[in-house]
Amino acid sequence: MEAVPSISSEELEEFGSDESLSDEEEERGGARNSIRRSKRSSTRRKSLRRRNAVRNTLTHG
Repeated sequence: MEAVPSISSEELEEFGSDESLSDEEEERGGARNSIRRSKRSSTRRKSLRRRNAVRNTLTHG
């Protein structure tokens, strides 16, 4: 069952959350957009985490 190349559960959750596209969106290439959207959200989360780390060191450092 471990044939899937190591995908973290975090990534899996991200793709799962994009499956709630309407049929209309799906027809307009929604699948491609959902992949792009999930990538963008993960990079955004990383940058947010980095910004929080900086703020924490400034306030508590």
